[in-house]
Amino acid sequence: MRRLCLICILFAVIPLGAVDFDFDRALERFDEGKFIGGGIDYVHEGDDELFSVTVAGEFRWEPAGFGFNVPLRWLVYDKNKDTDTVIGMPVYDWDDVRDWVRLITYAQYGHPGDEVYLYFGEHENRYIGHGTLLGGYFNNIRLAHPCRGIYAQFATDWAGGELLLSDVAPPGIIGGRAYLKPLSFFDKESYANNLELGVSWFSDVFMPEEIIRDAAGKRHFDRVFDSALGVDASFRFLAFDGWQFTPYFDWNLLRFGGNGIHGGIAQVFDIPLGDGDDLRIETKIEGRAFERDYTPQYFGTFYDIEKDYYFGDTTKYRTHTTSLLGSGPWYMGWYGDIVVHMVGLFAVGGSVEWNEYLDTDAGGVRTGRFGVNLFGDLLLFDRLRLSVFFTRADAGRGSFFDITRTRSLIAATAAYSINQYMAVSVRFANGYRLVPTAGLNGDYRSELQFGVGFTAGYGF
Repeated sequence: MRRLCLICILFAVIPLGAVDFDFDRALERFDEGKFIGGGIDYVHEGDDELFSVTVAGEFRWEPAGFGFNVPLRWLVYDKNKDTDTVIGMPVYDWDDVRDWVRLITYAQYGHPGDEVYLYFGEHENRYIGHGTLLGGYFNNIRLAHPCRGIYAQFATDWAGGELLLSDVAPPGIIGGRAYLKPLSFFDKESYANNLELGVSWFSDVFMPEEIIRDAAGKRHFDRVFDSALGVDASFRFLAFDGWQFTPYFDWNLLRFGGNGIHGGIAQVFDIPLGDGDDLRIETKIEGRAFERDYTPQYFGTFYDIEKDYYFGDTTKYRTHTTSLLGSGPWYMGWYGDIVVHMVGLFAVGGSVEWNEYLDTDAGGVRTGRFGVNLFGDLLLFDRLRLSVFFTRADAGRGSFFDITRTRSLIAATAAYSINQYMAVSVRFANGYRLVPTAGLNGDYRSELQFGVGFTAGYGF
């Protein structure tokens, strides 16, 4: 119960993830109970200073659970005097249907890896299949734009699949992956039954082809039905108690772009340390070959802002259907990641990718761009939790830690449990807000946020 209270009471901690990993996932099966509590917060958000009072709760009846969070915030200071309020509360907190949907923080049935798993909530670092089409996806990087999506997983010895809706108010990205183990129809115990064949399909029903701003400043969208299709194959070559070795191959095609090929090896190592503790190492290495108008992990971390403005005032759709990416033969890339963790104690890891492209501004020179993810999560003495997460896209274009002018996410949190009923936390993070720009129709700009909070509650 103490472990449950600690995990529940730190609801102000920013959830972290990288390389398709969730620090709390392995603990879910051991959490069964109820929690009710509240907290107070002081937050810097954009040019606003806000004081908030929050009522929150979480209820788990194995294998189901749900949580809620009702934030009441008052504007303390508005630097630019541009925030409308009602009885001191910012109007932007309650002027959209999604502001009401967010009161449910999550609802789920089952757990990842079960035969049936259903989830409603935020998508943080979501991967589908091998993550070559939709990987590292976040639906919550836009400030003042809360999202609750749906993820469903069905897995058996012979077939299964994954389904994703990026949001419910309304959905943007919809799609998923289905797979089949063809040899299972003949012999489920056969070594050949380690062969898995899959097909993926994703669409963005609101992909903006062009965005214009009228005289009143309102944005108008001409939309297209963007989509992507992929097929894949994998074979779990080795499956020992302490080592799993799985080669895989993916081929993907973008409806308004080119196609790409991915081939990689995924491995899992389990190292027993005694006293029932195991050290797990998960790693993957992948090579890529693709046409100029193809993007690995097309629906990636920054997709929701890139689809509005990708380079300058050109939408992602326009970028992939014009010569802005340059011309030429196929390009190369690679990806690698590693995660080291022990259940309930720590997790550290990261990933790096490099993708070649033709730099038309430099006279058609072939060059590359890096993407980097780093994270750490540590629980000390059942009281102190330290978390940090950093992801950076196109790191080859400028300063590595330039998070204000490049596509980057950063979050750092320290939370201390005073006792089983009370906790304090501090946090620092960034997100993206749409800002009108002279000569353009607007762009998403990174904004830093930070806050300090106190929470109290009771688990039963």
